[in-house]
Amino acid sequence: MSPSFYLDKNSGDRIHFLEVAENLAKLGCEVTVFAPSYKKLNKAVPFKIIYVPALKNEKLYNVSFEIMLVFVLFYYSIKERPQVLYFRTHLFNIASFVISWFLKIPLVIEKNGLMVDELELKGVNPFLIKFINFIDKLNLKSAKKVICVTEGIKKLYSQEFKINEDKFVVIGNGVNIDIFKPMDLSVSRRMMKLPLDKKIVCFVGSLAPWQGVKKLIDAAEKIEDRVLFLIVGDGIERKVLQEEINNKGLMERFIFTGFVHYTDVPLYINASDICAAPFIMERNQKIGLSPLKIFSYLACGKAVIASDIKGITEIIEGEGCGRVFDISNIDDFCAKLMALLNNDNTRGKMEANAVRLAKEKFSWNIVTKKVLKELENL
Repeated sequence: MSPSFYLDKNSGDRIHFLEVAENLAKLGCEVTVFAPSYKKLNKAVPFKIIYVPALKNEKLYNVSFEIMLVFVLFYYSIKERPQVLYFRTHLFNIASFVISWFLKIPLVIEKNGLMVDELELKGVNPFLIKFINFIDKLNLKSAKKVICVTEGIKKLYSQEFKINEDKFVVIGNGVNIDIFKPMDLSVSRRMMKLPLDKKIVCFVGSLAPWQGVKKLIDAAEKIEDRVLFLIVGDGIERKVLQEEINNKGLMERFIFTGFVHYTDVPLYINASDICAAPFIMERNQKIGLSPLKIFSYLACGKAVIASDIKGITEIIEGEGCGRVFDISNIDDFCAKLMALLNNDNTRGKMEANAVRLAKEKFSWNIVTKKVLKELENL
């Protein structure tokens, strides 16, 4: 298995990759992970890690890793003869399809988003994006199976690269129910030094434009001041969000935690009354969603208020775990948010549904069993 990022990175893609690798090992697979040596994983894991030499530079480590991976993985594949090569999407990855073709080892590619869209949002050179897209196409065409986290990602890649949909399978994200689990609200608040006399709405995730955190600022202007917004995470939009909050005189209504370690996130979720996922429509409606934050909220037993978007509505409304709202209608958001905060009985039922759903459908063990089935079918 191979990611393009260093394993000590604090991000959703890192969590997904490590959870799948760890659970495959627990299910009896012999798993070897190839990762950049830039930053090594600082914890014990049930699988073998081979660190590939890479430059210690934020901008160059990825390219250097991809080049060295060709040689390291080729040597390992000749020596050990793995049954499957499993790659999470890489920017410049040529190792996967070259080695798969030359040594006749089945290749599986994991797709968790639209890489080109994300690169365009970051302002990457258009010519470089075209090259990366070309490499991506070679990988998908060479793969025996492509695992996508949403139906929208599957359809878009299938249509764009003219690949038969039979090659794709949809397996969503999951949650570690041993880490994310219900805790006493008052205890969590004392541990995190949060006020006991406020209603707290929590958002967890990367502070990027498509996450819709600005909607929480819009809501704060309209609802009563006993509601506090807890923003857990960091990202490119943090400075802009904080400036807007300051300009509107809402500083006392928001708490920004900044970077929080993965294992500490459940404490903040459990300290909250409800959790929010106000995704914007433009990008997310196109690909659908299977967000880690939603499953983390559910596993901690929290009612969720989220945008009415494909992949979210079916879980939140369909399973009775919260409410969805029209992201273009701030009054709809505020009304549903306050209705949840003010009705302990309704919220209690949703919380029970949330924990049950996370255990029955979204644990990483359950998700990884689906991945293993696809690997065995190869």
